Amino acid sequence: WSSDVCSSDLILIRMNIVITSGGTTEPIDTVRSIQNTSTGRLGATIASTFDSALAGMPHKIFYICAENTARPSQSAHITALTFRTVADLQERLRSVCVEHRVAAIVHAAAVSDYRVAKVALWDTVHSATDAGAISDLREQYEGGKLPSTLDYLVLCMERTPKIIAELRTLSPQAVIIGFKLLDSVPHDELISVAQGVLCANRCDFVLANDASQIHGEQHTGYLIDAHGTETQFSTKQEIAQGIVKAVLERRQAE
Repeated sequence: WSSDVCSSDLILIRMNIVITSGGTTEPIDTVRSIQNTSTGRLGATIASTFDSALAGMPHKIFYICAENTARPSQSAHITALTFRTVADLQERLRSVCVEHRVAAIVHAAAVSDYRVAKVALWDTVHSATDAGAISDLREQYEGGKLPSTLDYLVLCMERTPKIIAELRTLSPQAVIIGFKLLDSVPHDELISVAQGVLCANRCDFVLANDASQIHGEQHTGYLIDAHGTETQFSTKQEIAQGIVKAVLERRQAE
């Protein structure tokens, strides 16, 4: 939350909401990249639903999104900040959370677990004694574009920072909603993994979903909390409404 002073000198409390949306893109060279697939439609729906629910109240929604992802309906209360890489997203989040007292963070973005540390030829990698001995092929080409005549390229990947693990430190007072996506797993496994994410990252809620159960606006999701409560939704709109309801109820209870 942050305090805004009105012309009448009354103090109004503004609710600041942060929503991340869309997928990160990590470059291979200046024209090629690896991208996490996400339309951002769910994140956009959540942003618009918050905006409607908070109508008549002072609020600001920071919609931190991939460059080409879905956007919420235009509103004076919604500010879009774009990212490309994991580092970009990390910087945008840190900036907003430092400058504003945040009431809730909905971390719906699809964040890459890896980025390209080096690009090398197979023979170079095969003969290297350790990772440090592998030279980055990109350094040999001015302009940064690798030629298309190279065969058997190896992408040496390194892990990216876990952004969800930073959120509680960035905004200790915020209601934090994480997301966990798996693909074609048993329901018990999906919920168990989501509960692990919730506990490890000190989230208030996690939205567990399975890629095999997402088809356009039909989107099965399960919102879980630290008490083991599990609420099922069937569409993106239902998920958005459920998340907004959970956040507002949690804030009102404080």
